Amino acid sequence: MATIEEILTVLNNSKQVNELPELSGIASGDLVAVWKAANDRLEYYPATSLTNQSFSFSINAISLGVGTSVALNKLDVEYSGSAVTKILFDSVFTQYLQGFSALTADYTFVLQLYNSTKLKTHIAEITSIAYSDGTNTHSLVELKNTIDPTSFAVNDVLQVQISVAKKQLNEKIYIEGNAFDYVPIVGNDGSTFQAGDFALNGRRSSTIFWDKARYVSGDAALFASWEVMDRTI
Repeated sequence: MATIEEILTVLNNSKQVNELPELSGIASGDLVAVWKAANDRLEYYPATSLTNQSFSFSINAISLGVGTSVALNKLDVEYSGSAVTKILFDSVFTQYLQGFSALTADYTFVLQLYNSTKLKTHIAEITSIAYSDGTNTHSLVELKNTIDPTSFAVNDVLQVQISVAKKQLNEKIYIEGNAFDYVPIVGNDGSTFQAGDFALNGRRSSTIFWDKARYVSGDAALFASWEVMDRTI
């Protein structure tokens, strides 16, 4: 098993946590303690995640509108209301991210942020990855509204990971408690309902089966918001 000294050596020489040695005998829930001299304390990291592809950043700014560039090993956080909406990443991580950007139509990407300063984990689905401006140097990642910005502070250290999953061909939605396959209209990422979306293969009632219905407007959880295209009685 690696010693703390060996772990510290790797941490001090690389911002990629996945370069840490394999740790034998590690179980889910185990933590590795690392002395943080700047904070005069031990800080704990999930041992089972240390060999994953992970990058470390400190928060440069938290604001209602980020810029177009940020220093190496830093990130900027943008929020609206009670949710983090965007994160601006440095030029090195941007090169890593561009491998994902072309695949967002077919894959779901989830951003995992482990705040090693506050010992908390935050998770949000990525909705888009794009360059911040025409220089194609920094990446702006947009997120679904699941992270509270008050959980962060400037200079907090975040361990960043991205998990990937193949999107389901037909995701499930529920209309008045009845399950349907959901197929968004072309150009809709499925985060909101848009006119022309389809609900397929579900029961309108015990005697009526909808083969296909098209979303019109209103509350998508109600049958009144859908126009039936094909049905079986």
